[in-house]
Amino acid sequence: MTPLDGNDALREVYDANAPLILENHNQGPLRSVYNFPLTNDVNLNQLMGFAEDIYRQQDRAFRLNAVFGMILQNRETGRYRYFIPYNNNGIFERPLYISRRVDLQRFRRELERKDIMTELLRNRPDTKWIPVLVTNVHFVIYSTYYPLGQGKLPDFLLKKDSLYPLVKNRQNGKLYKDNLCAFRCLALHRGYEIRCIDGPAKQFFRQWTDDPEEDFEGLSLEDFPEFETRFQMNMEVYSLTEDGFARSIYKSRGKHETSMYVNLFENHLSYIRNFAQYAKKFQCQSCERHFDHAGNLHQHQKGCTNKTKFVYPGGFHQDRENIFERLDQYEIHVPENERTFPWYICYDYEALLQKIHDQPTDMLQWTHKHVPVSVSICSNVKGHTEPVCLVESQQDQLVEKMVSQMSVIANRVYELAEEKWGWVLEAIGEKILESEEEALDLEVDPQHYSQDKVTDGALEDDGETKKTSHPLHRIYGHMVTYMSQVPVLGFNSAKYDLNLIKRWLAKHLNMHDDPGTFVVKKNNSYTCIATESLKFLDMSQFLAAGSSYAGFLKA
Repeated sequence: MTPLDGNDALREVYDANAPLILENHNQGPLRSVYNFPLTNDVNLNQLMGFAEDIYRQQDRAFRLNAVFGMILQNRETGRYRYFIPYNNNGIFERPLYISRRVDLQRFRRELERKDIMTELLRNRPDTKWIPVLVTNVHFVIYSTYYPLGQGKLPDFLLKKDSLYPLVKNRQNGKLYKDNLCAFRCLALHRGYEIRCIDGPAKQFFRQWTDDPEEDFEGLSLEDFPEFETRFQMNMEVYSLTEDGFARSIYKSRGKHETSMYVNLFENHLSYIRNFAQYAKKFQCQSCERHFDHAGNLHQHQKGCTNKTKFVYPGGFHQDRENIFERLDQYEIHVPENERTFPWYICYDYEALLQKIHDQPTDMLQWTHKHVPVSVSICSNVKGHTEPVCLVESQQDQLVEKMVSQMSVIANRVYELAEEKWGWVLEAIGEKILESEEEALDLEVDPQHYSQDKVTDGALEDDGETKKTSHPLHRIYGHMVTYMSQVPVLGFNSAKYDLNLIKRWLAKHLNMHDDPGTFVVKKNNSYTCIATESLKFLDMSQFLAAGSSYAGFLKA
């Protein structure tokens, strides 16, 4: 008898989540999830049976974790809910490495050390919820591609004269049972005799890690770059087929003087002692084209058209200089403590839920909508530090009053900014005047350099485009814009406040007539709206930009 018998409420929750509880396995190239439905009497032998089934299906080593799904009940309300087995709630903090059947015994021992019930309680939302039914278990496996250790080689590799297979000890004939094949290859590369490589291999292993040899799981493909750097040699990895074709598995970046060539078969590395006799042909892993010489393959790989290409349509990101850093280039130095924009406006909307009677569809019905009814405004601007609350039943008028109040504050901010940075504008003007005087000395019409004719660093005059005398024309305009725009900050405004009023905000900001309007939109959310005098920002974005508002106006 299970908890489902005679419990209609629990049965209802189980049936509602049956598609998740009884879902099929989901296998992928990097991560696979094997789902097994359970009864409430889950035991270790049952779990190990699932693990054995998974092991038989794999042809490469993998990492394994287990996650349980369950139905919880609230102690206070008696309500049931299904806890989905998320991958980040695994039994083990780090998935266990499985490359041989004997590793499954280690998996069993680790499960025995765990108290399954304790693990289930650890994953619940809070102590009010208790597990009443274990419904299913996810075995999550992660492909490690080419984990390297011991392995059994086929006859064509064992008989290959150009290889040292490294599957057994040459002195006593015993098979290697550790995962040190990469370090034995390194010992051979360093010039040690084949009969005397075990000692040096263990020394190299101790240089690589402090872990015990019996716990070492072998190198993976991701370890190769660090392995090269640690031991100062290039590593070239190939995989040879029985018909003599060698495929390039890992191509070194060639930073070191010597190169070590190794063969990969399943999870084992063998040392290539005679590369010239190693293969008949070489194959590109990306496009599968064949070459009769490894050098031709390497040359081809530099420009192989099937390689992964990273395309950045907007170009690579470059952190541009802000307005003050650009002024430094023209010997106009603003002190560091004067490079912070100190003024800002904060606002917050309150809304009511208004019933709506829209005709529902087959899949969706709207019952209420948020209607703005008030806005609170405050700032740190001298003369406007007292909070103002505007209440208005007409949303259009409410937004109009808000913009009007903020514009008054913005005008005061510009006056304060002129007091703070007016000398900077004068210094720029003097630089421009000096430039115009130099132009007169060179018999150039200074009208060609007037500010109103500057367009992206060039001047348009009667259909002709001429270069400006000084880029400070543009910097002057950027500085005025910087001084004019006051940041308007809202908490979580990108998702709520701006969305709440966007129907009326564009009109009252005159965004349709203002050529300087700047908008950043993400899906249906406005993360930034900037006009000549106001710049609406989400508080989290403002803090992320740093203490200096100059971060928002990159010239």
